[in-house]
Amino acid sequence: MSALRRRTALEWSLVSAAFAVIAFTIGVWVALDRRPPEWDHANHLQRVVECADDLARGDVRTVLARSSFYPPVVPCLAGLAYALAPSDAAAAQSVILAFLGLGMAAVYALGRRFAGGAGGVAAALAFGTAPFVVFSAMRFQLDLPLAAVIALALLLLLRTEDFGHRGASLLLGFVLGAGMLTKPPFAAYLLPPIAWTLARARGRRAFANATLALLVGALLALPWYGPRLFGLGPQIANRAFKQAAESGYPETFTAAALRFYPEWFATQFGVVAVLLFGVGLVVAARRRQAWLLAAFLVPFAAFALIQNKNLRYTLPLLPVAAVLAGVGLDALRGRLRAASAAALVVLAVAQVGATAFAVPGGVTIPLLGRPLALESPPMRTDWHHRDIMALIMRDQRGAAATVSVVPNHNFFSVSNFRYYGRRDGLPLEFAR
Repeated sequence: MSALRRRTALEWSLVSAAFAVIAFTIGVWVALDRRPPEWDHANHLQRVVECADDLARGDVRTVLARSSFYPPVVPCLAGLAYALAPSDAAAAQSVILAFLGLGMAAVYALGRRFAGGAGGVAAALAFGTAPFVVFSAMRFQLDLPLAAVIALALLLLLRTEDFGHRGASLLLGFVLGAGMLTKPPFAAYLLPPIAWTLARARGRRAFANATLALLVGALLALPWYGPRLFGLGPQIANRAFKQAAESGYPETFTAAALRFYPEWFATQFGVVAVLLFGVGLVVAARRRQAWLLAAFLVPFAAFALIQNKNLRYTLPLLPVAAVLAGVGLDALRGRLRAASAAALVVLAVAQVGATAFAVPGGVTIPLLGRPLALESPPMRTDWHHRDIMALIMRDQRGAAATVSVVPNHNFFSVSNFRYYGRRDGLPLEFAR
C-alpha cells in the first residue's frame, strides 16, 4: 500500500472513530431519556408510523399526499427501518445517525479537497461534534438529514468539474431530487454554488450535463411538488414573516434580529471551530475561492433577512462552515496549528458531553454570555400520556372519541398525544 493510501485510510479511520463515539454517546442518551417528543418532533414521528403503514399497503399515493409542507423521504426511510427495528423511535434514531455519518463523510471529502487530509478530518470532527448538530442528532427532525444531503450534493457538484463529467452530473441530479424531497429549503442552500458552477461551465457538453442534472432532480421532485406548486410559496412566506411576527420575533432589520445568528454561532458550531472558521474565511477570500464563500455567505445572508429565526434554519450551513474551519486549520503553521488541532479535539469532547449530559454544565462563552452548548441531559420524568389515554379508553369502553388537549407545553400538547394515539392504534382524535 502506498503512503498516500495509508494516509487516506488513517484519515477515514479517524473520521469513522469520531462518528462511532458520537453515535455511541447518543445511543446511551436515547436509552436513558424518557421525554415525550416535542411539537415538530412528535409530528415527524407520527408520519414515520403513518408512512410505515402506507408502505406496508403499497399505498404510494397516500405517502405523497400526507403533508402539505414536509416531503416524505426522511419519515419514510424511518418507516422502512420501523419494519426491522423494535420501535418507531429506535428506527427514527437509526436514520438520523445514518445521516450524521453521511454528513461527516461528505464533509471530510469536501474538506480534503480544499484543505488536505488533516483539514478534512478537522472539518468532519468540527461538523459532527458541533453542539447543535449533537443536539439535533438526539431528535427526529429534518434539518440534520438536510445538512447531510447538502454536503453530499456540494461534493458531487465539485466532482462534475464544472459539469464536464456526465456520470457525476447524473448522480448529482439524483441527489438534487433527494434533497428537494428532504425539505423544501434545500434549493436555497444549493442555488449559489450551482449558479457559480454554471457561470464557469464552458461548452455544449457542460451545459448538456447541467441540464441533465437539473432535469433528473426536477423529475424526481415533481410527484410531490407538482400538486403543491402554488400553495407551497405562501406557506413558506407565512412561516418566514407572518407567523414570526405573531410569535413576537423582532423585525428583520432591527439590531436584535441581525445579531441573532452571529451571537449564537459559537453555541451552534463550537468555540474553536468558529475561530478556525474565521481564519478560513480570510484564507478563502485571499485564495479567491469564491465557490466556497458563496456556498456559505449567500444562504446565510438570506436566512438572516428572514424574520423567523431558529438555529435549525442555519444548521444546513454547518458542513460548509466546517470545511472553512478545515481551511483555517490547514493555513496555520507549527505550534499554533498543533495547539489549534488539540483545542478542537478537547472542545469537541466537551461539547458532546455538555450537550448530551450537561458535563461540563453551565459553561458560558466569554464576551458573548451564551452557553457553550444547548444542554439536554436525559429526562427521566414520566408524563403519563399512556396512563391518561388508557383511562380515556376505559371510560369510552373502547369506542372512538375526540379528545381536547388544552395545555400546550412542549412535553404535554396535542402533538405528542396525537402521535402516541396514532402509534398505539387507538380510535382517538386529538384537538386543541
